[in-house]
Amino acid sequence: MEKIFFVVILLSLSINAYSNEYFNRFTAEKINDDVYVIHGPRELPNAKNRGFMNNPAFIVADTSVVVIDPGTSHETGAMVLREIKKVTDKPVSHIFNTHIHGDHWLGNDIIQQRFAEVKIIADPRMIKKARSGVAQTWIERMQKMTEGATKGTKIAYPDTPVSGGEQIKVAGKTFAIHSAGIAHSNTDIMVEYVEGSTLFTGDNAAYQRILRMD
Repeated sequence: MEKIFFVVILLSLSINAYSNEYFNRFTAEKINDDVYVIHGPRELPNAKNRGFMNNPAFIVADTSVVVIDPGTSHETGAMVLREIKKVTDKPVSHIFNTHIHGDHWLGNDIIQQRFAEVKIIADPRMIKKARSGVAQTWIERMQKMTEGATKGTKIAYPDTPVSGGEQIKVAGKTFAIHSAGIAHSNTDIMVEYVEGSTLFTGDNAAYQRILRMD
């Protein structure tokens, strides 16, 4: 039993070391005064990339941080927190999820664990779909596509609905919500950071790839 236990510990340490080595290659790029983006690989989720395939972003506001689409898993969420920590000690107060596809928002959980009062904002259609079982489907899909690399990721549902047309004030910054109705999916929002003249399109715009349309 002791030998088996020792082997399990070594295997766990090896997996964690690979995970850290993989995600350590990604860093946040400052694209204007207070906006940072982590550019992910242009690949489908697989065991090597551990499901990471989106471009998480964060905005450093006056007293807190706003996150856009923290990624596929607890690991991508942890990567986002690591990069935020390099820039500021301010807490994360808000997360925007642009649509239902799990590669964009299953990283919510690790951030919510760290900042329990965080507000998670999304289209009401996304919230409804996620709670109807689609979130669990994405958990299972990502585990299958990554050969178990995303195992341990839990669901942290969005709790604040926005439908488009709202302007949300966060710590001295303004976020305007845009909705095209049905676009990449029927749950999309785009988030405009007004003071930074920056639009986060989710998957409504693509570079060097063709996106699926639900």
